[in-house]
Amino acid sequence: MRIKTLKRISLLPIVAFLPLFTACDTQVDWLVIETEIQEVCMVDLVSEFEGVTPIPGGPEGIVRRVLGTEDLGITLSDKFSAEMYLRGVGIYSADGVESFDFINTLRVEVAAGNAPVVELLSFDASAENGDALFVSSKSAVDLAAYIEADDMELRVEFSGTMPEQAWSANLEVCLNAKAAYRETL
Repeated sequence: MRIKTLKRISLLPIVAFLPLFTACDTQVDWLVIETEIQEVCMVDLVSEFEGVTPIPGGPEGIVRRVLGTEDLGITLSDKFSAEMYLRGVGIYSADGVESFDFINTLRVEVAAGNAPVVELLSFDASAENGDALFVSSKSAVDLAAYIEADDMELRVEFSGTMPEQAWSANLEVCLNAKAAYRETL
């Protein structure tokens, strides 16, 4: 009787690890960390713009700042899955201008590779923007696929009667995100 009990005990560790041996052809998640971030902002993205010589009766000026994944400090690896959405874009006065009253419109687009350019935000500014302007976005475009493409461009464009002198501004780009980290066997 005692021998039979010992045989059962010695087989127990093998039976306990049997699922690991049978799952060799498939990957099994053994560590999953998920989080949701309501708002994360990349700030102090300083942009410098040249002055524009006004043309009487001419078209409005347009300035564009293109931000890549390196500018935003966002990278994804194969161990991460994520959903990221634009929450808003802010512009804050730095040098050369006291207010952004000259801005008539603000547009934000995203592009990557051969994917079509998608508008994330369009805003018609009021006559008095002051020295700070933050525009919220309700875009349902998931930016994670664009970020994974490595050549993502987030294009921030302002139009209006641009200042004659050179000026700079601090841009702020805010996202909300859901992310998961997976470690597999």
